Order: sequence, then structure tokens, then C-alpha cells
Amino acid sequence: DDAVYGGAGPHGQILRVDVNGKGKVVCDTGEPYVWSLAVDPKSGALYAGTGPHGRIYKISPEGKGEVLYAAKQDHVLCVAAGPDGAVYAGVDKSGLVYRIDAKGKAFVLYQAAQAEIRTLKATADAVYVGTSAPTKRHGGAVASASGSGVVTAGLTTSKADAAAVIGVKVSKEKEEKPSKGSASEAESKEGKGSPASAPSAPSGGEN
Repeated sequence: DDAVYGGAGPHGQILRVDVNGKGKVVCDTGEPYVWSLAVDPKSGALYAGTGPHGRIYKISPEGKGEVLYAAKQDHVLCVAAGPDGAVYAGVDKSGLVYRIDAKGKAFVLYQAAQAEIRTLKATADAVYVGTSAPTKRHGGAVASASGSGVVTAGLTTSKADAAAVIGVKVSKEKEEKPSKGSASEAESKEGKGSPASAPSAPSGGEN
């Protein structure tokens, strides 16, 4: 419908802005953070990745919201609607990518070596995953990744004292035999631990 959707804090509102620039709240999730949004072009449903409770919401075209899936991680940093009808979600801390079907059943499709899944692109034959690995700079502050070193279907890292930014291509053949087992199995190995603060926003050069 050519509208633009956005997430706002600190109350997790999702807004729709039409082509005339008129905006309205279509859903109030009640979550502190809405990190990511994705529209399913077939059904018109809107999916929202939130934090800090790891919930993924499905919002109907009429604005009715419901929790599709709740991960055991804190923040769902990115979501993507796949052409197969599944929803893909990436989280912080554990580097997990979930595949979630229409009934809310999920499993871990992929686990990256890096802590954060920052972006996803689902196509008919693969899921493309962009990750980052925040590191501590001098003084102990946690810094987000710089944009240098983003690749597709390969691995590279940015310069010293900055975080790694990595792109990988995940074959969707893993849907039948996921290497990391079920969502609950992978999550149980990670555990939530103590509540985490919100991930830092991407720096200027990061996609």
C-alpha cells in the first residue's frame, strides 16, 4: 500500500505513515523496544521484533497484534518474511537465527560465531545473514560494529579495536536437518542469564 511503518519507544508503538505523510499508531506492543519490522507481501501481515523480552509480534492488516513467538534471548534485532510463508528472526547475545512457521513453531536455522544478528534477507533458496560482534574499546565501553568488512557468502572482519561485521549465506536445506537442533535445545545451552541492556545502535557506516 506504499505506506511506511516504524517502531517507536519507550512504549513499543508501531506507526503507519501513508503516502500523504499522515501517521497513526496501528499497534501498541507495550514493549520498550521495537527493533525491526517486516511486511509479508502476500498476507499483508506486519512482523515486529522487540526487546527486552525476545518477543516477535504478528500484526494483522486491521491492527490486531499477537505474540507469534517468544525467544529466550532478550532482543530480536531483525525479522524477515520469507517467500515460503515463514518468518526469520535474529537475536542478540547468542547469534541465533530462527525459522518460525505460521503456527508459531520455531527452530534454530543457524548459529553465527558472532553475538548479534543485525540483518536478514530471505529468498527462495537461501537466507542471508548480517552479523556483528561488539567488542570493548579502550576505557571499557561496548562499541557497535563499523561498516568496513561487510561481505556476502564470506567472512571478513573490520580493523583492530572495532567489531567484526560478517555476512553469510545460509542454505535453506538446513530447514529439514537443522544443524543446531530445536529452538529450545539451542536456547537452553545459551540461557538468558542476567537481564541485558539494549544493544547499541549501528554506527554510521553499518548497514
